[in-house]
Amino acid sequence: FRSQLYPTNPVHFPKGPTKVSCVGIGIDHSKFAANRDPVSRYLNPIDIARVAAIIACVGLLYSPSVATIGLIAAYVAFLVGRQEAVVRFKEVIARPLGYWGLAFLGVVFIGMIYASVSWHDRWMDLYKWRTMLWMFVLLALFDEARWKERFLLTFLAATGVAVLASSFSLIAGIPIWRGAHEVLRNSGTQGMAFACAALVCVWIALEKKQVEIGRAHV
Repeated sequence: FRSQLYPTNPVHFPKGPTKVSCVGIGIDHSKFAANRDPVSRYLNPIDIARVAAIIACVGLLYSPSVATIGLIAAYVAFLVGRQEAVVRFKEVIARPLGYWGLAFLGVVFIGMIYASVSWHDRWMDLYKWRTMLWMFVLLALFDEARWKERFLLTFLAATGVAVLASSFSLIAGIPIWRGAHEVLRNSGTQGMAFACAALVCVWIALEKKQVEIGRAHV
């Protein structure tokens, strides 16, 4: 049975005691663990980058400063991984979302060359697309189902707190940080975050149903 939520991670349901085995995107992590020094084995730079990335993505809902700190920490920790980071990045580029993302950036670069404005404005406009590089890093970091689940659960917890605080602010008529019932950065960000959280909940429910159906057919 192949998971619908994590299509790159096939879920196997062997006969006998139920055990779920989630496989990554083809990276052999054991060889990297064997080559790490004793300190790195307990302080894996990739795991640190994953935690920092979760903090950055969730912190973006509340504070750009927290998101910036988490983003820088994730980049630094990812680069500290050196060989493993290179292998992970190559794996991402080999996937459809990876090479089509690079193709899109290439089109943006070509458009920048043919622009009729000054070169300063061209480079500044191209610089704005730097956030797309974040997509490649996230794909390289969250290749395992358990880390995807941790990311989603952390996001749901952060938005859940915001929902409770926003409801209390609206009912009590007491503004918490900004305007009434606005807990996140602004009303637009808060609405999109709540909508994404609701979508994730539906997604997880459907995924759980698919897993139960696959287990029933074993």
